[in-house]
Formats: sequence, C-alpha cells, structure tokens
Amino acid sequence: MANTNNAIDMGIIRRKVSEKMIYNEHNDYIIDLTLATVVSVELDRPVWIMIVAPPSSGKTEILKLTSKVQGIHTLPSITSKFLFSGHQSAQGGYIRREVKEKGVLVFPDFTTVLQKKANDRDQIFNQLRIIYDGKAGLGTGMDIAGIQNWEGKVAVLGCVTQSIETYKEKSNDLGERFLFYNFIPPSFTSDDIKGIDLYKGFDQKIIDQVADFIEEKKQNIYKVELTQLHKDKLYAYAQLIAVGRAAVERDGYNRDIINIHHPEQPFRILMGLVSLYKSLLCINEGNESRAFKIILEVVISTIPVMRANILRLIYDSKRALSKADLYDTLRISPTAIRRHIEEMIAQQMLEYSNSGDLIFTKSFKEIWSQIAA
Repeated sequence: MANTNNAIDMGIIRRKVSEKMIYNEHNDYIIDLTLATVVSVELDRPVWIMIVAPPSSGKTEILKLTSKVQGIHTLPSITSKFLFSGHQSAQGGYIRREVKEKGVLVFPDFTTVLQKKANDRDQIFNQLRIIYDGKAGLGTGMDIAGIQNWEGKVAVLGCVTQSIETYKEKSNDLGERFLFYNFIPPSFTSDDIKGIDLYKGFDQKIIDQVADFIEEKKQNIYKVELTQLHKDKLYAYAQLIAVGRAAVERDGYNRDIINIHHPEQPFRILMGLVSLYKSLLCINEGNESRAFKIILEVVISTIPVMRANILRLIYDSKRALSKADLYDTLRISPTAIRRHIEEMIAQQMLEYSNSGDLIFTKSFKEIWSQIAA
C-alpha cells in the first residue's frame, strides 16, 4: 500500500514503534500479533492469544496503539461476575451490555486473574470458555424469564507474565482456547537508547492512523485465501501443539503420574492458527514468509516452555541427549528435568534409545519434522 496522505503500512508502524522502544526483527512480532488479533474479529473464529513477557517489557505500550480502534474493550481487571451476570441490574454483564455482537477484549495484565482465589479464577475461565463458544444465557436462578441471552464473536488479546506456565501445563484450566507468544525483550546498552524518547508515548497521529489501518484491513480480510499447502502446514502445526501441550496429572502427595490426558483433537487449534495466519497475511500485504515465521514462534510458545526447550535442544543437537546434557544447558534442577521427561515420555513425544539417551519417538518425529520443513 502506497504511503499517500494518511495511508500507513506495517513497515511505517514498526518504524514508528522503534522510535519509542528498542526492538529487533524478532521482537517486533509483538506488533504484528497485536494488530492481527484485532483484525481477526471479522473472521468466524477470532484469534485468542496471550503475549507472555516479563513486567515493564513494553507490551502494554504496544496495546495503546489500538486505543482508538472501534470495538476495543480494555479490561485492567475483572471479577468472576463481570463478563456475564444474571443479576437484573447488570443487564447480562459486560459482554452482553458493552461488547454486544462483536468486539475485542484486551487484558493489559491477565496475571491479576491468575492471582485470584481458585474459585473466582475458575469462574472467570469458565466465562471465557462461554465467550469463545459464542453463545450464553445466564439468569439468577430465581427468575427464568429474566435470563439474558447473548450470541456473538470476540477476539481476545492478553498480556501476562511467565506465571502462566503453571496453567499451560494444565491446559484444561484455560479451556485450550488460547495461543501464546513468548516475547523476550532485547538486551540493550545506554548507546542503544540514544535518540529514543522513553518517557513519551505514541502521538495521537500514529494512533489515529493505526485505527484507520485496522478498519481498512477488516474490510479486506475476507479476500485472503489459503492454498492447500498453507492448510496442510497449519494442520501439522496444530497437531504439534495438541501433542506438545497434552496434560499429565500427578498425585498431589507422592507426585506419581496418575492420569495421562489424550491429546485434544487439533481442529480448534487449527481454526485459531488459520485465523491468525489470514490476519497476518492481511496486515502484511500477503507476506507469507513473515507470517509463517511468526506462526512458528506462536506454535513453539503455545507448548509449555520447558517442554519446548527440551524438544528444541534434542532437535538442534542432531543427536540423542542425556539428562545430564539437558541439565547442563537448561540449568534447572534434575528433579524438574526428570519430571518433564517423564511426562513427555508418557505423552509419547520422547523415548530412551538403546544407549539410554533421549530421542524423539517415531510418531512425534514425523510431527516435528513438519515445522522443520
């Protein structure tokens, strides 16, 4: 798209962000993911994604770029009865009353939800599942005629610290609806920040331009079509996520494995990846290479981080690895490494070779090979 008058493209947006923040080619994926998620609300299955990053890493500033986009709902904090409510005065809750048929929920700090008491947290997770499914009907239990029905579609963009990893390993808690992206802020020196105004936010012009950019892309996203090759690759990615994050339950006392969850069917994940890929193509003028690079980072990030690290080490080493090799590289306790290995063996991702080292199982190697292709 030519840059005429108020026209703007992703290259300009990334450059404007770099005037305020330190980013490199990899770390600016967070910009694409933010805008792509907002655009995806026009699709049948909008994107739900969590940006995982340490505090004060700049993720909240990126969210401010979308502050003038129509349909954005920024929620710094929520309670268990905020999104939906059967109370008459609540008019069905925030989703029915404010979001209505279509919108984007933005959680600048989803960590506040994770820190709530278990009962409140579980109720919020349950309401998010309802939103994802697109239909709800809640009442007080006293007045059946007062049940407030809702039907619509919602994209979700959240920012959270690495405390989310505890819940990713028990993916049922989050309803397996979310994709994730691990954002690692770049290291920099005092020389790197010369000429960058770290204390001033984005000016109103760029925020208005981003709003216009998003509205234009929302109109064009229906024109994005995927080839069979794209679909096949995304399906392989969905399979990897399904197997890679399948939960394993342990006894709370002796920590023995007591239940091995079968991997979910990959179709729900596939729908999320397809929507994200379409949205990335739309905002990047059909740049398939960049879209797939970002998708791959999301796929790896959606697997619990320690599992992903172990898998990458085994693949990158091009050889079998011992538990000692993993400990020397990952620098976490042998007990923790042993626990992760046991669970990955239980899920048939890893097995021991004849020499006692760790290798991919044949079935998982076939899945993993799809991302290396």
